[in-house]
Amino acid sequence: MNRKLRVFTIAAIVAAVPIGRPARAQIDVHIGIPLPRIVFETEPQVVVIPNTNVYYAPSVNEYDTYRVGPYWYVNRDGYWYRARGHHAQFRPVPYRRVPRQIVGVPEEYRRHPMRPERRDVRGQYYEGGDSKHRGKHQGKHHQHD
Repeated sequence: MNRKLRVFTIAAIVAAVPIGRPARAQIDVHIGIPLPRIVFETEPQVVVIPNTNVYYAPSVNEYDTYRVGPYWYVNRDGYWYRARGHHAQFRPVPYRRVPRQIVGVPEEYRRHPMRPERRDVRGQYYEGGDSKHRGKHQGKHHQHD
């Protein structure tokens, strides 16, 4: 009887294994950060940041907006987006892919943190970032009430 049970179990396992082409899987990942809808009806007016090849759009208040070559970069609270042209769709871009000349712009040409704010183990907020790309205030602790 034990032998019949083993044969039946093996047959059931073999029958359960699909034969033929493997099934396709789809992955849908949501990380909970809503993508902003960035739209410029007309090309924003820009000024060149002295001693750089970076253009800055001071009249855009919701974001820090820069242009380097044909690319436009938008910083919204430390989250970066890039488009090839002001009218194109802006897509997320990792901080490490933001040009160094933008990361290094003087403080007067930015209103948002360069990296998203995070809490440290003591509950204090800080601007994230690694030391390679840190601006004057990046990595320093800020007390928020």
